[in-house]
Amino acid sequence: MSGLTDKYGLRKPTVGGSENEWGGNLNDNFDDIDDLLSGETPVDGIEIINGSIDGGSITGELGKEPEEGEDPLKIHASTIISGKVHTLVGLDPNDDDVDMRGPGVIEDCLIKARDLEVEGYVKEGQASPSSVTAANFSPNQGTVHVINLPANAECEYNIALPQPGQSITLILNKGAQDSNATQVTWEANGAANQIMWTGGGAPDLNIGVNVIQFFSLNLNNTGTRVIGAFAGTAS
Repeated sequence: MSGLTDKYGLRKPTVGGSENEWGGNLNDNFDDIDDLLSGETPVDGIEIINGSIDGGSITGELGKEPEEGEDPLKIHASTIISGKVHTLVGLDPNDDDVDMRGPGVIEDCLIKARDLEVEGYVKEGQASPSSVTAANFSPNQGTVHVINLPANAECEYNIALPQPGQSITLILNKGAQDSNATQVTWEANGAANQIMWTGGGAPDLNIGVNVIQFFSLNLNNTGTRVIGAFAGTAS
């Protein structure tokens, strides 16, 4: 007697038998596989090593260990997801049962989505460098960087954005100190004169007490220059 495959129920003709049944069985299997690849039938329990999925329906829970008898859905870092991303389940860093660095977690994965639906909020990572006078700002540490400026100091800041399209927000906080100015020399990816500031040259840092200034810095689409914009001042 013929059997069925465990995962998707494809019919297996009997070896040495199934006379006059091979053609029908194989045609039915081809139709089922065609439905799986085209998205007519949801693909459940598949491991994706490399490739691009567009238009298919992939089901499963990311970042969660499967229950006994369940198949995990694994997406590796080299996989590109295109289309509409509905939900990502099991990626709550506050959940003690979820290991954000463990197997089954999306890490360094490029997700290209025409529409991205997020239930809740998007939280950006915030970082503060160990040195306030010679700092390196990279999105690998966070997309929001905060510096508590020293008074009357000379600082060297490098904006490290290795990939086109990356950006960071830089917050410079003068704090409750004297009103002397702090001088900043700006670099981008280790090179001087590689930041194109909107409005011309680098903006002056405000002189005053409890002054907070906001900057937005983005790597242009050719990956050659960082574009900097002075976003405003609070005091």
